[in-house]
Amino acid sequence: MNIAKIKITQGNLNSNHFYLTSCLPLFPVDSIGGCNKKKIAKRLLIIRPYGDEAVETDIDGTKNIFRKRAWVGALFKKAGAKVGHHLSIKKEADGSFRVWVDTAEDEE
Repeated sequence: MNIAKIKITQGNLNSNHFYLTSCLPLFPVDSIGGCNKKKIAKRLLIIRPYGDEAVETDIDGTKNIFRKRAWVGALFKKAGAKVGHHLSIKKEADGSFRVWVDTAEDEE
């Protein structure tokens, strides 16, 4: 798995996060930390939101979300994300992750 898609919900838009549960195998195991900043993972991920500066964060393993999430809200706003759009995550060759919002209409 090198790319994952996650459907955006109203809860995601309200809370500036999205659940990584369905795509956890995309990430290194040592990038998953505990429930708070004191239990940060051994490895930080480099996230490159489409069109924005890179962010370093780990995954909160109790919630399966990125620990830092202000960038998620900024990405949603910049892309005009709406319920039903998809968030795409692609693992790059250098080990970083590209993230963007696919605003194409849902065909379901």
